[in-house]
Amino acid sequence: MPSNTYIAKYAAYSNKKLQIEDYPDTYTRSRISGANNRTRHAPYVSGYWYLALIPPRELLNNDDALVVKYVRAFNSSAESYAPPSRNITKQEVVAFGGIKKFLATSQEFSNSFSITFREQGNLGIFNLITHWSRLIHPFTGKHNKIYKGQCVIVLAKPTFSGGSLDNPQLIKPDVEEIFYFDGVFPESQPVDKFDANIESLETKQVDVTFNFDGAFMNKIDYTDEVKGESFLNVFNEYVGELELHEAHSGALTKVQVENDEIGI
Repeated sequence: MPSNTYIAKYAAYSNKKLQIEDYPDTYTRSRISGANNRTRHAPYVSGYWYLALIPPRELLNNDDALVVKYVRAFNSSAESYAPPSRNITKQEVVAFGGIKKFLATSQEFSNSFSITFREQGNLGIFNLITHWSRLIHPFTGKHNKIYKGQCVIVLAKPTFSGGSLDNPQLIKPDVEEIFYFDGVFPESQPVDKFDANIESLETKQVDVTFNFDGAFMNKIDYTDEVKGESFLNVFNEYVGELELHEAHSGALTKVQVENDEIGI
């Protein structure tokens, strides 16, 4: 890709992403403005996130239905996500008088992210992570070539704009950011999380660090052909529509907010 095309792509993205009218008042920082104070500029709220952790299909006997079950189990049990880091490395160039200039020379990726699960009865999360990690043989260290999966992380708004009233679904207006990781595998077998003490009876959290290949992709990496929907489609393919629990008092109500229907 020529450099001018590369820069133009990011410039176009930034121009579309940054909408000054969506931000608080410049001088008062007020997030309530507009006619009769009914226009609200909401800050980003963390904590609404979803997970499609897709293990190798071969690990589950190429059973697509079983893969979907485990993806949904991972998503329903996941409580927190720690993203990878990317740092720009620099080189210092010194001139007369100690004047310095810094040049960007390279970059460093941590190539790992962590997910914390709340373990369920029968240790379903622990068992699958254990089987996954044992694709690397625990005694010889040898492994089958097929031991890597994929992962999609969706950072979302507290809304569901797609699907139906009874089966809402995440679509593009609900998404703040998406991270896609390829070549994913657990860096350890989480046996150290299962200590036991008769004086401490508590639920267990399983914190698992995953490695991934290359660089993660997010929304700014979408090509013109993808248009921001490819990774979301992968997520919806596996996780599917939200199935409301029978204890739910009723279907979601559609309301109109800034020309977008959302479910509450």
